[in-house]
Parts: sequence; structure tokens; C-alpha cells
Amino acid sequence: MVRVGVRGQSGPLGFALVLGITMIGAVAAAVLGGAALTDTQQTAEFDQAQQALTQFDSTASQVALGRTDTQTVALGGAEGTYRIDPDAGYVTIKHYNYSGTSDHVIYENDLGAVVYEQDGRSVAYQGGGVWSSYGDGTGRIVSPPEFHYRGATLTFPMVRVTGSGGISGSSSAVVRQSAPTNVVFPDPSVTSPHTYQNPQTNGNIQVKIESRYYEAWASYFRERTAGRVTTYDSNETVRVKLVSLGIGPGSFDMPGEGGAVELRGLSSGHAIDEFNITLRPTQGDSANFNNLQWSLYAESGNGQKRLEIHLRQGDGGNCDDLTADMMIYYTDDGGSSYQSWVKEDAFRGQCNADNEVRLVANLTNASQSMSYQSIGNNALLSTTPAKANGAFLDPVTIASHPGHGANQYGSGHPTSEKMDFLVRHYIANFGNEVDLEVYDKNGNGGSVSEGLSSGNIRYGGSGQYVTYMHVTENEVTVEFR
Repeated sequence: MVRVGVRGQSGPLGFALVLGITMIGAVAAAVLGGAALTDTQQTAEFDQAQQALTQFDSTASQVALGRTDTQTVALGGAEGTYRIDPDAGYVTIKHYNYSGTSDHVIYENDLGAVVYEQDGRSVAYQGGGVWSSYGDGTGRIVSPPEFHYRGATLTFPMVRVTGSGGISGSSSAVVRQSAPTNVVFPDPSVTSPHTYQNPQTNGNIQVKIESRYYEAWASYFRERTAGRVTTYDSNETVRVKLVSLGIGPGSFDMPGEGGAVELRGLSSGHAIDEFNITLRPTQGDSANFNNLQWSLYAESGNGQKRLEIHLRQGDGGNCDDLTADMMIYYTDDGGSSYQSWVKEDAFRGQCNADNEVRLVANLTNASQSMSYQSIGNNALLSTTPAKANGAFLDPVTIASHPGHGANQYGSGHPTSEKMDFLVRHYIANFGNEVDLEVYDKNGNGGSVSEGLSSGNIRYGGSGQYVTYMHVTENEVTVEFR
């Protein structure tokens, strides 16, 4: 039996269903399309504010650095708000171990900022740069700050923002120089502590930024320096550490007894390219180095790792026929066992027209070979803790460094190696900071006059060092209109 009534209702019901679905789709499209349009508009507004603050950055820098007194900048971003926050961000520049043991804060102060905020996102002019931050806490560089590090020279004209107030929507900002540029470093008027002078020869310089945009600052430091960059999420801080060079690279006056040839910022591997020293005898040493026993000594790890490069009288004793033997001693277990190399008559004295002698020792001489052999007890300077009282390692494996594989020496293996390889290798074992302390067998007034002696060293740098630093404080006041 056919049910005519039921079949007759299917057409209107189907039409109503299709119409309902169409209306729901239309409403959803309108809602979603409106949300997408709103997101697009907000993104456009935020981008406009970033561009405006980038232009503000350029103009504010001219004012801050004294190229012009007052400038007005149009600010975009109609949907957000601008405000001046003089307390936003804090900078600290500290010199650690400037005297070998003491630290000193060179500069610290608020950075301040001009901030644009919109729906959980912000972009700000701070420290001479422009930085953005999103709702998830991530940040990026929009425009780089006035912080430059090139060729071991750090230049940091810090731009501080002062003022108050805020404004919604598009507006303009007037930028004025608040005070003349203040030269923070170097400052020849500061004589104590002696840390306000160039070049830097001790310790390390650390720049610390506390800021909502610390991650973006960290990205900039990593891109533009080879310093050690560390971030601290707990207090939104980034720190970049730059090591001072100490002595070298280049020519240097020999430190006195107990002083050190300080090497800083050495690159990894065999960084030493050239290392030679020129020793002159004390004026009262008529025998011309007859009592020569002189060393450069380094240690680390509370004496676990020790190195001594030792020069002592060889054959002869009068100017032309004077020679010096060279020994290298090394231990990495506190002296329980050691490695040692010997080259007899490694260097020869030189005389000038007045028959004055000097001893030139090229420690990176590629033509000299040294023999791997025991040097016995007390062969080194008694004034150093590096006496060869442990067991002589035979054979020994010299660990590899970048560009140099591991080698074995001693019984059943080669027993000679080039002097330049050995000096570079053992110094490399101490990392990128090494203090080679001067020891003279007879102490001050002994066989060597360190005051008349000198040296020359050249090495590859790790890029983590600073020799010259130029820091200024540049303050601007910002007012909205």
C-alpha cells in the first residue's frame, strides 16, 4: 500500500533543511570572516606601530647623540596605546677581576622605554633599539640598538628614555635631549680604581640587561658578538660576557718575578701563532747568564694541571758561545705522573756592538725538535710547585685538538716532536685564558733582568674578548601630543 501523504511532505522538508544549512553557513562565514578581518586589521595596526617606532628610533638617536636638539615623530597604531615608562629595563656594566681580585660596577641605570601595547602584544623603543614581544612571551629584534662590538672594541652609547604619560591611538612624540652626552668610559679623571682606562688588561666585562624584551636582546648579542650570552627567565635578564685580552696579542714588556704573561680570549685548538721572548741579563751578571734558570709556569684546577716552560744555561757562557737548553714539563693529575720534553742548546746568545748579550728564544720554532725523555727530580725551578717528582709517563698519548689528531710518544713510538707543536698543544690544554707566571731561579736581581726583557705573542682569538671600550650615557625626554 502506498502512503501518499508521507511522500507529499518530503519536498518542503528538504527545502527547509537546505535553507537552514545555508543560513547557518552564511552566519558562520560572516562571523569567521569578521574575526579574520579583525585579526588582519589588528596585525596591520601592530605592524604600523612597529614601523613608527623604527622611525622614532632613527630620530631619537640623532637627538640622543647630539646631532639635533628636538624632533617630532608621527606615531601610528590607532587601536593600541602608547606610554612612556622611564623605569622599564635596567642596564649594568661590570668589570670583574679588574685588578686580578676585585670587581667594579662601571655603570648602572634605568633604560626606560616608549611602549606600544595592543591585545597582549607590545613593541618598544629601548636602549637605542626597537623590540617586540608577543602574548606567548617570545620576542624579536625590530631595529638594532646602539651597541656595537667589532675587532675587540665595544661601543655602547646608552640611550635612556625619561618622561611620563600615555595616549591612545595615533599621535606624535616630541623628543628632546635632556642633558649633554656623559662620557662614562674611558674617564681619565678617575684614577682609583684603575678600571676606567683603555686598553683592558685584566678580568672580563659583563653587560647585563634586565628587560621584558631580554630574549630579543639575547638574540642580538648572539648575532653581533662572540661573547658568552646567558639568559635568566626568572628575572627576565640577559648577560653577555667579554674577556679582556691581558698581555697581547703583539709585543709586551716582560712582567717581573711573580708576574704573569696573561693570555685572554684564545680560540680553541692550537691558537698560538707566534711566541718568542728576549731575555737580558742583570747588569751585575758579568758572566752573561751563567746562572740562567728561568721559567714560564701555568696551573689550573687547584694545581691538578701544571705546565712549565723552562730555560737553563747550556754550553758556553760568554756572549757568542752562550746557549740555553729548553724543557717542557706537564702534568694533569697533580704531579703523580708527568710528561717532559728536552732540547739541549735550543737557543743561542746574541751580542751587539757593545758586547752586550741577549737570549732570543723562539718558542714556536718549527725547525726545532724536542725529545720525549724523563727530566728527573728537581730538574725544574725549585721555586715552583712543578717539580718532576712523579712517575714519567712512558709511553704517552697526546690528546687531539681541532685540526690535530692524537699521537703517541715514548717506548715503541716516536720520541721526538716539533717545538712549535708542543708549545701550542700544552698551552691549548688550559682553555681560552692562561696566565704564564714568570719564575727566576735567583729571584729579583737574579740572572735575568725582566725590566729589560720583552716578548711577542700572536694568537687566534675566540671573539670573546674586549680590548677597548667606549661607553656614553645619552638621555632623551619624550612627550606625547
